[in-house]
Amino acid sequence: MKIYVIGNGLVGNVIAKDLNENHDVSVFDLNINNQVDGIRYIKFNILEDDIAILNKAEIIVLAVPGSIAFKALERIIPLGKKIVDISFFPENASLLNELATKHNTQLIVDCGVAPGLCNMFLGHQSTFSEIEEYKCYVGGLPFERTLPWQYKAPFSPSDVLEEYTRPVYIRENGINKTVEAMSGLEVINIDSVGTLEAFYTDGLRSLLLSFPDIPNLVEKTLRYPGYIDKIKFLRDTGFLSTDEIEIKGTKISPFELTSKLLIDQWQLKDDMEFTAMKVIISSKDQRVTHILFDNKDFVSGFSSMARTTGFTANAAVELFANDMIKEQGVIFPEDIGKNADNFKFVIDYLEERNIFIEISQEDI
Repeated sequence: MKIYVIGNGLVGNVIAKDLNENHDVSVFDLNINNQVDGIRYIKFNILEDDIAILNKAEIIVLAVPGSIAFKALERIIPLGKKIVDISFFPENASLLNELATKHNTQLIVDCGVAPGLCNMFLGHQSTFSEIEEYKCYVGGLPFERTLPWQYKAPFSPSDVLEEYTRPVYIRENGINKTVEAMSGLEVINIDSVGTLEAFYTDGLRSLLLSFPDIPNLVEKTLRYPGYIDKIKFLRDTGFLSTDEIEIKGTKISPFELTSKLLIDQWQLKDDMEFTAMKVIISSKDQRVTHILFDNKDFVSGFSSMARTTGFTANAAVELFANDMIKEQGVIFPEDIGKNADNFKFVIDYLEERNIFIEISQEDI
């Protein structure tokens, strides 16, 4: 199939390379460095250039920064294509449903590892039992803990920092709550890594809408101990403010400056890194735990976070390619999980790429 990938960053690059094994792939971005033989690269500004250039696509994958993704989707949706989005934009995706339905567009949003794959776990499990609690712990980290951050970013620093500035929505004892990002600190042990700290970030997204009857829904990000204190220091001293300040006649937001300064310090180069995710789904009498632990693939050079994010998105692309998704409009990853055949397809797709999910059950 003719597939257009919009975005040539760390994850977009992996998505394009993987899909190019079986499809006709073109990549659109302002940055067309790191080109691969067999893939067409077109310099393109998704917010300004003529969108008609995308008309020949059968499936579009959107892998751009979250800050521009919603506007990009507003431009793409009227083309009436099948779209898979991994961009994690701050806006409510449901606001796009009317536009998507009007143009017979199928749009899967938040289709990465988290949100994305974890949503599928809950969607799948919800077909078997009445869920009372969902907890997701997830993070991508380097094995080498280099001070001061002990962190490398598989995405742009601005996308990472935005997670620490957005309000966080959770559900506790049946009540939807808004809590401060980076609050709710707890300690969790991950095999092969050791002790990590977990804290609230805005990751539940559509799950709060899709599962109104689940009393408890929580997602937390995993980092090495001590990391979050440094991020809180940046926030509390104004370095994450988006309000512009003037310095010697030049206006700039502290957030933009901080993001720029962290690019080199957080750049994921040849670091050995991993993605860890633990999803605990509990009913009245049973607890089901899903564990994903994935390392960087040094043969392909793909980082773990790019693999787990990109390959989940590509599994959804293949579902489209095989005409296995019938819904129109905005489609959430949990909807994929609710369909047993589609869920199995995704898990099999990941296993073929050496990404394995360990699932265990215990009576409560």
